[in-house]
Amino acid sequence: MNSTDFQNFANDMAHYSGYPLIIIGVLGNILCIFVLFRPKMKESNIRIYLIGLSFNDIGVFVILMIDKWLRHSYGIQLRLKSLFACKLLPFLDKFVLETSSLIVLLISIERMVAIIFPIRYHNLKCKHQRVALCILFFILVAFNSPILYFYSLNHSKCYDSAPQNYIKIKYIIFYIFYWILPVIGLLITNGIILYCLRKRAGSVNIKAKQQTFLKLKQKVKEGLYLLFMISILFLLCTSPFAICGIVITTYKGDRNTTYAKNVIAVYVLAHFFSYFNNALNFAVYMLASSNFRQELKAFLRIKTK
Repeated sequence: MNSTDFQNFANDMAHYSGYPLIIIGVLGNILCIFVLFRPKMKESNIRIYLIGLSFNDIGVFVILMIDKWLRHSYGIQLRLKSLFACKLLPFLDKFVLETSSLIVLLISIERMVAIIFPIRYHNLKCKHQRVALCILFFILVAFNSPILYFYSLNHSKCYDSAPQNYIKIKYIIFYIFYWILPVIGLLITNGIILYCLRKRAGSVNIKAKQQTFLKLKQKVKEGLYLLFMISILFLLCTSPFAICGIVITTYKGDRNTTYAKNVIAVYVLAHFFSYFNNALNFAVYMLASSNFRQELKAFLRIKTK
């Protein structure tokens, strides 16, 4: 396969992946929301974060994925419809992807705190999770708000009128929030969790015969399985896109060379692949949580009656 064939392959894959990704992503996250709002799911300590993640991921597909897919595959540019669309879509492009990544980090921090301070954490209410989401929302709005000012619509072009140095800084900030900070946070928090669990292995075996302890142990185990699967999905899906994006952002050579075109082709492919991180949460919850599976069955039985 020569470079031209590879570039065509990347474009075709991005084109055809749009159909199933949008359908699976939207329907899967809507189902997640319905199940997570069921009364029995209130027992989950990270339920608020999972609901916030599902709503945000619906926005990823309804707004971003459709916008980029139409632009890449059919040349339909929603950003040219109005000045409002020209400013809002680039803003949401950064905002919702950063939000999705940082909610995953918040989930990991939440589980780490629950493992280190189990008694204190048990007495906490979910109010702090809502506060954390609000703080996250305002921080990301503040960092991305210059986009609303600098993007302009001129005839048939929606462009960033900011100084070139700021444009590079904007992308660096995006990759910090979207990938670098979450990856560092996930590695640290998951490492601490594994260390604490290994340290407590002896005391767990002593109490293993107690029925109530077994139930608690199973609940904690499922929560950790869910966290680890979400973390692995995030790392696998977002890393190729983020690494290619960082290479393109910092690349100072001629972008018309075969190397540059191949990197851009990989970036296009990796970009669409990264949306699997937002589409497959439903499958992760199904695999990791028995409560989620039971509540999904109960929800579907109600709807079919």
